[in-house]
Amino acid sequence: MIVNNKDKDNSQPIVTDWLAFMYAEKRRLREELKISKQNLHNEMQDLFAPLPKAHTRWESMMVTFNRGLSIYEGIMTGMTVVRGIRHIFGKRK
Repeated sequence: MIVNNKDKDNSQPIVTDWLAFMYAEKRRLREELKISKQNLHNEMQDLFAPLPKAHTRWESMMVTFNRGLSIYEGIMTGMTVVRGIRHIFGKRK
């Protein structure tokens, strides 16, 4: 239970039942985390969802091109990371 402080100097409320306040705050924060986790899960599902099936020949070619380009970018990124790690730790002889 929170009781408002009548002093002008201290603007913080006075909490009379500290344990109940902490339990309520913990419950509120857990609900916030649960909602945040669900939102993050939904965003990741949308981000990594497979592309829709192509209906025309042109769409099929574009899906194939996009897939190939993604593979190429992944390989190039991996090679850049490996080069950076080798540069940091040096090559073994």
